[in-house]
Amino acid sequence: MRAILPMLFFLFSQIASTQTIKDYTKPTEKHVNIPGSDVFLIPPDGFMLTKGIKGFMHTDESTSMIMFMELPGPFQKVSGGFNEEMMASKGLKLYHRETLTITGKDALLLRFDQDAGGMLFNKVVLAYGDPKNSVLLTGMCQEDPEMIQAIEKSLRSIVISSENTIEPRQALDYSIDETGTGFQFISVVGTAMLFNRDGLTPTQSADKANIIINKSFLEIPVSERKDFCIEMLEKFPKAYELKNKAAIEKININGLEGYQLVAEQPGEPEKKLYQAILFDKDYDFYFFWGRYEETEGMDSLKEIRELLGTFELREAP
Repeated sequence: MRAILPMLFFLFSQIASTQTIKDYTKPTEKHVNIPGSDVFLIPPDGFMLTKGIKGFMHTDESTSMIMFMELPGPFQKVSGGFNEEMMASKGLKLYHRETLTITGKDALLLRFDQDAGGMLFNKVVLAYGDPKNSVLLTGMCQEDPEMIQAIEKSLRSIVISSENTIEPRQALDYSIDETGTGFQFISVVGTAMLFNRDGLTPTQSADKANIIINKSFLEIPVSERKDFCIEMLEKFPKAYELKNKAAIEKININGLEGYQLVAEQPGEPEKKLYQAILFDKDYDFYFFWGRYEETEGMDSLKEIRELLGTFELREAP
C-alpha cells in the first residue's frame, strides 16, 4: 500500500474559462487506442491495456487505472451532476472543475478525492459528449500526487479519431446474441452490455424490462458460490428480497456453471429481478441482472433466460 502523501497540489481554485486539450491533430506513435472506442491516449508509464476494464491499468498497482465509459444520454444532463454540492452528497471532495473543448465537443475535467473503506483515492475525470451520448474517462489511484498528475497528463493527451471504426462490443471477452430474443442492444458501459426492448432510455416497454450483463471488476476469490450470489443480490442498488433461498438454482451456460434466482421488491411483488452469476475459474465471474414487471400476455422471465442462453466467452482483441 502506498504511503499517504500530502495533497497540496490539488488545492486549485475552480476555473470558469473555456480551455482546450493539447491539440493533437491525429494519434502519434505513443498514442494507444482504447478498443471498442474512437479514443486514443498516451498512457502513463507502467500502464497497459487490460481485459479487466475498458482502458488501462498499472501493471504493479491494480488500484491505479484509467477507465473508458460511454453512457446513453445528453452530456448537458450527465454533466449537471458534476458540481461541488452534488458530489459532496456522494462523499466526493471536489478540488478542481475545468471547462474544456475536445474536437468541438463540450467537456469537463474534474479532480476530486474519494474515501472508500478507509482508503483515500485520488481521481480525475474527463467527461465530454453531445445531445445523444456522454463519455467518461476516469483516472484513479490510491493517494499518490505524482501518479494522479501522470494520469491527468494522459487524459489531456486525448485524440478522438473520426477515422476509427467503432464496434463497442469488440473489446469484451464475452458475447451475447440478441437476435430473435425480443431485446435490443443499447450500449456498452465499461465492460457491461445494456439491453431493453425498445432502445429508449428509460424504456417504455410494457414490462419495463432492462438487462445488464457485466463481469467482475477485479479478481475476487469465491469459495461459497451460492452464498456469494445472495450477497450480490443484497448489494443491488434497489431493494429486492428472495422469498425462498431454496429456490436458487444451479445452471450451466455454454460450459460456465453458476446460480440463478428470482427476487421481488418488498410490497410490490410484480416487480421482479432475475439474477444469474456464472463463474470462470475461482475468481472471475459474470453477472446478469434482468429487471422487469410481470405483465399480462408476456413471459418476460422466459425471454430474459433465453437471452442469457446465448452467453459465450470469447477472446478479446
